[in-house]
Amino acid sequence: MRCSSVALLCLLFAVPAVAAQDGAQKLYEAMEQKIAKAKAFKFAYEAEGASKGILIVATGTRLKSTSERMDGKTAIKVMFVSDGKTLVFQGDEKRGKAVSDNFCDFFKGFLNRGGLLVAMDSMAKPASFGGKGKLHDPATFKLSAFKMVGKEKVGGRQANVLEYQIMVPALPSFKATCKLWLDAQDNLPLKRIFVDINNGETNRVVENYSQWEIDPTLAEDTFALPK
Repeated sequence: MRCSSVALLCLLFAVPAVAAQDGAQKLYEAMEQKIAKAKAFKFAYEAEGASKGILIVATGTRLKSTSERMDGKTAIKVMFVSDGKTLVFQGDEKRGKAVSDNFCDFFKGFLNRGGLLVAMDSMAKPASFGGKGKLHDPATFKLSAFKMVGKEKVGGRQANVLEYQIMVPALPSFKATCKLWLDAQDNLPLKRIFVDINNGETNRVVENYSQWEIDPTLAEDTFALPK
């Protein structure tokens, strides 16, 4: 009788744990699909200690990020824009390169899994992601250990908070953990903390997101390249 009671208690405590993990993964996958399927989306962001700005992504491999970062007491404006054919970075310097057909799919993949700075660094400088110049397909990344860690308010909005881990099969030394705050109403990101360890070095990025728009009306010159 005692063994049966112990077994019953173990079952009762085990079921909520599994359900919590399932709930976290389902929330993440719903968010990922919503962003991946959008014809266009737009949001404001602030990366703590780095920059703040606006990001717009649309079909046809079009993207635009306008932001500002501080260099000491000097504000530096940075633009990262693709018109569908050419990607141009304009900040301390100006440089451009041709855009591949899978540019936006890759960008969305990096954005969903690791956040905006991970996406921008990976697309502009693949080596920054530990790839030694090679851009790894974010669809191959292994996400695991999903779990719900609570509910909190971010910018006055109620959020579901979840965590998950990331591994890149092609980079055995790379491991990352994401803590993600998803808006309880529209299931879009409000905040993310991304921590990665690569070759013994730890990197931590904190990002906040707001003013989300899915499939907004965009002006014709939204993705015009800077002259």
